[in-house]
Amino acid sequence: MRAYRALPKFGGEYRLGPWLHRIMANVCVDETHRRRRDSEKLDKYVFEPAHSPSAPSVEVELGLDFDDTSLQAAIDDLPDPHREA
Repeated sequence: MRAYRALPKFGGEYRLGPWLHRIMANVCVDETHRRRRDSEKLDKYVFEPAHSPSAPSVEVELGLDFDDTSLQAAIDDLPDPHREA
């Protein structure tokens, strides 16, 4: 694609083979830089803590932070067909 887009700039002053080779070399260098940047972003993301300890958990925010006894009591209050499910 890069060669096709750059074709109007070619002008014929260079041989086509070395010109295409230079474009491909530049594509490889650009891809190497892109992968390095992506890797650095990933490393930064991986090594950051998932959440701060002072922040409430998702369960607390949604009101789902009940213990096993309250869960069992809520299940026991359900009608029989729903309790089985």
